[in-house]
Amino acid sequence: MHKQCLYLTTALMAAATVPLSVATANATQADAVTLYNNGPAVVQQSRAITLHAGLQQLAWPVYAPAVVAESLWLSGDGVTLAGAAVPKIDDSTPAALLAGREGQTVTLLSTDSDAKREAILVSSSGSTALVRVDGRLEWIGDNSGWRIAWPAPQQEPGLQLMIRADSGGEQPVTLVYQRPGLNWHAAYTARLDADDGILQLQSQAVINNDADSPVQADAVTLVAGAVARVGAGRPQPQQRMMAAVATESAAPQAEAAGGYYRYRLDQPLDLAAGDTRLMALISAQTIDVKREYRVEGGWYRTPAGQRTHARMQLTFDNTTGQPLPAGPIRVYDRQTAMLLGEDRLGNMPDNAPVQLALGRAFDITAERRITHSSKQEDERRRSLQITLYNARDGEVTVTLAERLPEGAAIVEASEQHTKRDATEAEWRLAVPAHGKTTLSYSIRWQQ
Repeated sequence: MHKQCLYLTTALMAAATVPLSVATANATQADAVTLYNNGPAVVQQSRAITLHAGLQQLAWPVYAPAVVAESLWLSGDGVTLAGAAVPKIDDSTPAALLAGREGQTVTLLSTDSDAKREAILVSSSGSTALVRVDGRLEWIGDNSGWRIAWPAPQQEPGLQLMIRADSGGEQPVTLVYQRPGLNWHAAYTARLDADDGILQLQSQAVINNDADSPVQADAVTLVAGAVARVGAGRPQPQQRMMAAVATESAAPQAEAAGGYYRYRLDQPLDLAAGDTRLMALISAQTIDVKREYRVEGGWYRTPAGQRTHARMQLTFDNTTGQPLPAGPIRVYDRQTAMLLGEDRLGNMPDNAPVQLALGRAFDITAERRITHSSKQEDERRRSLQITLYNARDGEVTVTLAERLPEGAAIVEASEQHTKRDATEAEWRLAVPAHGKTTLSYSIRWQQ
């Protein structure tokens, strides 16, 4: 249950002595809503209200749990916010609400007709209940043909705002607040043609309403980027089964804004509680891609005699001409209905390099062991041997990446290497079909 959240000023405690104004409008309708990946959405609602000059109380229709109370911003011509109160809303689970009614009168409503009966709720368990009707006990369940109802508790209407107006009369007033449970993320699907080195990529914007109230907005903006948050606001509702609805729309253009990117959707949003909406974000793009087998290890990790499987990795540059917002990506084979792997794409600017890990190669394995290790005063030496195995019918090239101690130098190696940075060296090794290739190298460092 949400705790009652109050912002009280001296003026608010004297609310009973000041005039009351009411913003009459659909509580879930918004002029604009802006959604983020990592926190509550920002909602803007404008209302034409007849105000009195001076201090007054304003009833603003909105579902209270859909508001982060401390995020309120009220604006108008000569209008200031003096305080606010958010009424307590009972959002217990259905089972808890039913259990709290035990020993009291309930109404049994027929699921097939207009018939109804009065009963006493004796006990309940989950969605089933034992009731007393006309001196007999009856068990009410999902297939009993009856459902249970009782009067809903009276609740205060929406937010109670204490405002001060310089003059009276009708004027527009705008309220901005944050709303938990409403967010979005990008989701990518791709088809890989490994032989031609081509990746076909497309993206959808996935808008989730995990809250327990609907939302309607005339204008919708999606923000991509890591926006700093100081807290999560109100507790998030329990995850539920959601219905996904695909909406046909043109892919929006990314606009740079405030260090982030935003996408303005070309249609309003009407999303029921618990629903998910899919909308086109990036139209299909064709990208040149490289697939490689990669084995990673180092001097500190040498499980002798234990084989590890090479990682299958895709590398490409973001040549779509636009940023790629963070989100999951699923890669399918272009020729068959086969999932090759799933990964998570980070926020990628235009032309940024991208790496995707698809999974572990079944037939490409590696085995490593230490062949020599010594220490003389403050100098250490170590020699390692890594053998790559290929059980496939054709030759493959494997990238072997080795982590080195800080300040280490490779004093001997059986193959030429490149240094990615001060602590990592790479070898690109050809491994024959149904064969193996062995690399040996030695390092020296101070310790």
